[in-house]
Amino acid sequence: MSLLAETMETLKYTEAQNKLILAGNLPNPVLARRFGKSVRQIQRQRKFLKSLVAT
Repeated sequence: MSLLAETMETLKYTEAQNKLILAGNLPNPVLARRFGKSVRQIQRQRKFLKSLVAT
């Protein structure tokens, strides 16, 4: 996925959703159902958020 596509996808999440995704307390399928996204989108978002925290 291109950087632009990743950035545009990230803008589709609220701050509260990003905190829940990054915390990792809930499994991906639960988050996906709650946010109306696919599990793959949640995984992609978590990876993106972790990369931001690492830098």
